[in-house]
Amino acid sequence: MSLESIFKLSLVMNLVDRLSGPMAGIASKVGADVSRLDALGQTFGGFVKAGAAMQEAGAQITGAVLAPVEATFETRRALGELASLGVENLDALEGAARNFSDQWAGTTKADFISAAYDIKSGISSLSDEGVAEFTGLAALTAKATKATAAEMTSLFASGYGIYKGYYDSLTDIQFGEMFSAGIAESVRAFKTSGSGMAQGIQSLGASAATANVPLEEQLAILGMLQATMGGAEAGTKYKAFLRSAAKGGEALGLSFLDANNQLLSMPEILGQLRASSARPWTPPRSWSCRRHSATPRPSPLSICCIPRPEICRTIF
Repeated sequence: MSLESIFKLSLVMNLVDRLSGPMAGIASKVGADVSRLDALGQTFGGFVKAGAAMQEAGAQITGAVLAPVEATFETRRALGELASLGVENLDALEGAARNFSDQWAGTTKADFISAAYDIKSGISSLSDEGVAEFTGLAALTAKATKATAAEMTSLFASGYGIYKGYYDSLTDIQFGEMFSAGIAESVRAFKTSGSGMAQGIQSLGASAATANVPLEEQLAILGMLQATMGGAEAGTKYKAFLRSAAKGGEALGLSFLDANNQLLSMPEILGQLRASSARPWTPPRSWSCRRHSATPRPSPLSICCIPRPEICRTIF
């Protein structure tokens, strides 16, 4: 090997020796930096998780703090709507709402006051205190019959318009108490619900009242019919019966009208039907009033009531 080659090799070896130390330090430093970055990543992930948990807790705390405020806003809004109907003693309404919501779970102050709005809308003659008391009766009836306060207050308002004229001797509150007792007793006796009775009365409308059928008889018939059909259908069937009963009686050679040309009570009609045959009475095809009705089947109402005509007399 020449002297020049030996000289070049010695230079290369010397350079390698000089660089190997610094490069080892750089590699060590880079490894340490990578470890620190990993640690920082894990720490940051912990911060993210902690931040999410704190955000959730904050949302729950905020919800808990704002819930009473939102409830107050709803109450204020409901009171404002009630004031638009001319109610002045809003403190009495709010006090009644507070007492009811404290005693009965599931009905808020705003719910009670909104129900009072429906009562006042349907019964404008009620005093401010009367609105509170009438609403309390309707809401309590709803609790007793597994209905909602809205359903029952709507029923009480429409029921007042339909039936109150036939009970002039009663004050508004006395009528409300009687109506409440009638609905509750019908639900108990016939294992139906307040919602079903409300649907039945709303479907029936004033048809039975116009025919001078007492309220207790209407409630008993609607209750019995709901053993085999829904409340709305029961009201519709009963209304159809009232329209066609007189002509149906003529088709059977019977008269279902009294001396004043008013329809007899249901027990009297059923009594005539049972007495017209020595054998157990089965509704004939003509009972469906085929000439006046599209259906060839016997009336579901007559089939349901025939075995128990005495119930209308004894249920109340």
